Amino acid sequence: GGVDSIMTVMGDHMDARGLLEQGCWALRHLAHNNDINKHRIADKNGVEVLLAAMIKHKGSSVLQEQACWVILYVSAASVAISEAMGKKGAVTSVVSALRGHPTVEGVQAQGAWALANLVQNSKSNCKRVLEANGIEHMIEAMKRHPGSLNIQAKATRALARAAKFYDPACNRIRELGGVDLVMEAMRSHKSSPTLQQEGTLFLKTMANQYLKTMGLSSSDNGGGSVS
Repeated sequence: GGVDSIMTVMGDHMDARGLLEQGCWALRHLAHNNDINKHRIADKNGVEVLLAAMIKHKGSSVLQEQACWVILYVSAASVAISEAMGKKGAVTSVVSALRGHPTVEGVQAQGAWALANLVQNSKSNCKRVLEANGIEHMIEAMKRHPGSLNIQAKATRALARAAKFYDPACNRIRELGGVDLVMEAMRSHKSSPTLQQEGTLFLKTMANQYLKTMGLSSSDNGGGSVS
């Protein structure tokens, strides 16, 4: 099939940056809304090929962005696939892309989205994000690109999920001023339903995690759940 052919060609031509960029673009579109292709990429060394391309061509923002698209689609297929991708280095490769291309909006937005999917329901991937300083890089992206609704929404989603599934991530977000940063994003993009929703979920998550550390449930705080 098309997926298998593309992965084979990419694997055989790791020095051909342009070919790899086009290969990542093709895999992105083949994986979009197609669970069969997501599983095929995950099951037939597609992730290994993709990550090898990201490592080989760290300087190509085009390749890094397209690869992040593939990662965010494939990792959404299942928690098992997402965690297997994390073990293979997907988290560290995405964080490396964020670190290497701080001014490229597409890399920052799709990288944050990829991390959001990788950490969903996965404490192990949350830990990998924290250890790779992914929290810092997403917060830096929000500071650097305050006008980018896409970055603000995707980074807020990733931070909320990391905080929900891994307490140390929640602590790091709080220490780095993440709560104030998300509130500022919500004020700056008040007309965006997407960001308002992501921001509200983030703030509820942070509040619930704080109450949990205090030995309280959300219903103990004056009535009414914040979950």
